[in-house]
Amino acid sequence: MTRRRSLRGALHNFLGTLTSRNSDFDGYWVLGLIAEDLGETTIDLLANADAEATPLAAFVCMAREKFRDQLVKQRIPGSFVKSGLLDITKPSTRTEAHVNGHVRPGYNVTFSARVESDLHTVYACKATIFVAPHDPAIETRSVRREP
Repeated sequence: MTRRRSLRGALHNFLGTLTSRNSDFDGYWVLGLIAEDLGETTIDLLANADAEATPLAAFVCMAREKFRDQLVKQRIPGSFVKSGLLDITKPSTRTEAHVNGHVRPGYNVTFSARVESDLHTVYACKATIFVAPHDPAIETRSVRREP
């Protein structure tokens, strides 16, 4: 029997898959492509998926799809979820970190996911990752890219 507290694990797994290097657009890490466009952003995870014409629209669509995928994997009925939001916070100041053997300027971006269950219990999970803007001079396209 699935319990609503499984939402906690679903949120953790959702953030892990969403921020992974496997989240790409046209073969490149989508977060690198939209790093400069992020700021204070909130995504409604229960809204319908949008078209994927731009990297930012693709990321929003990915977030919604990956959230739904985690609910299915955890066997959580949609009726258990009253609301679901993803808040993204990018600081205004840059920092530096090593990425694939290169020192890169970027941001420590925080992703906070929260869900309110049908019983009004709020579950939350947070992850902070380093996001460097895409640099075609040192980044290669993923082999997962569809032609």
